[in-house]
Amino acid sequence: MLHLTQTLTIDLPAEQVWAVLSDHRRDPRWRTGVLEMHREPADDLAVGTVTHEVLRLGGRTYLNDGVVTAVDPGRRLEWRTTQGADAHGARSVAVLGPERCSVTLELHVEPHGADRLLAPLLGRMLARNLRADLHRLAEVAAVPVPISG
Repeated sequence: MLHLTQTLTIDLPAEQVWAVLSDHRRDPRWRTGVLEMHREPADDLAVGTVTHEVLRLGGRTYLNDGVVTAVDPGRRLEWRTTQGADAHGARSVAVLGPERCSVTLELHVEPHGADRLLAPLLGRMLARNLRADLHRLAEVAAVPVPISG
């Protein structure tokens, strides 16, 4: 299993960053390779919320379904896949001051079949993507845009 964690300090209020981090509908704007992301119910983040993701990674398209397994509002959400990639992870925000926070993305992926041979390369690629995702998240959070249903 690949265990990846990336953290970035962002000079924005934690609640502003959480608004983007916890809204799966915004994932295509900041996550590498995410072409589509939907959640059910669309307007409520809670344990049991279901996600549907179309991800393009390494020249392949993946259809991943997931479920939110834990939520600490304003701070952390945990998830796991239920179909597609064998993965789980978390997104969290820690307040560092009124205009500063720390964001951590955790990703745990179990490659299967021939993909296990590529695990070292996959791990490096995913770590690079997570770092880039955090920087794009900061850019997206800096200009919050309301999303209509």
